Amino acid sequence: MLATIEDAIIERCQAVLGAHVRTVEDLPGRWSEATLRAALRRTPGVYVAWGGSSAVGDNTQPPPMPDTWFTW
Repeated sequence: MLATIEDAIIERCQAVLGAHVRTVEDLPGRWSEATLRAALRRTPGVYVAWGGSSAVGDNTQPPPMPDTWFTW
């Protein structure tokens, strides 16, 4: 499911931004200095990353899991 959402975000960014950016892609995992250098070499660009989720609510029903997505 996460891959489907990520793909949809990337597809929408590509459709909206078109030729205005060099790249639109996912950037999985934690950012390191090497990751940042690689991203800066492909500017202008849009990078999509899943930031995680956390359960909310009480114990009476399955909690919703709001997701956090980042785009840079």
